[in-house]
Amino acid sequence: MDYLHNDLKKIRTPASLVELIFTQAFTKVKHLIDAGIYSENTARGYLNKLCDEQLLEKKTMGGHHYYLNIELYRILSD
Repeated sequence: MDYLHNDLKKIRTPASLVELIFTQAFTKVKHLIDAGIYSENTARGYLNKLCDEQLLEKKTMGGHHYYLNIELYRILSD
């Protein structure tokens, strides 16, 4: 999560984002919206940015986009 620490000014409420993406291995935009953290566009933008930084991996299942927390998934798989 060095990316978040280096660019805190670019992400609003980064602690809430980190907490949510480490709650379960998969998250989706709706989780961030339902938690009241971000709007849909902001949530999608932040999650896609974390994919660009290879912290999350975007998966499509049943026509829906999910974001896999790669490190948490690795830990849970061991």
